[in-house]
Amino acid sequence: IYTGPTARDYLSRRVEFLWVRWFEVTNSPAGYDHCALDKVKFVPMARSDAFGFVDPSDVLQCCHLIPAYAEGRLHPDGTEISRSARDSEDWKFYYVNR
Repeated sequence: IYTGPTARDYLSRRVEFLWVRWFEVTNSPAGYDHCALDKVKFVPMARSDAFGFVDPSDVLQCCHLIPAYAEGRLHPDGTEISRSARDSEDWKFYYVNR
């Protein structure tokens, strides 16, 4: 229930949003000229822009991410930094399938 200065009443309202963990593109050679897929990795959790909220109506499409198995896991010992992000099984890098 929102009770700020623009509140019209005290009724509950449904608000839809997506909670996202952002990726960043690596500097690996990629594209058709290099015969390689783009490689991405998670933005480090310590950065303030690692997570965010998105209005579902702003999402245009999704993509298929392929774990870069040869690069290994982000946390080889299986520890996690965030229970919310469930990062214990993250891979260091992912390939963006075209």
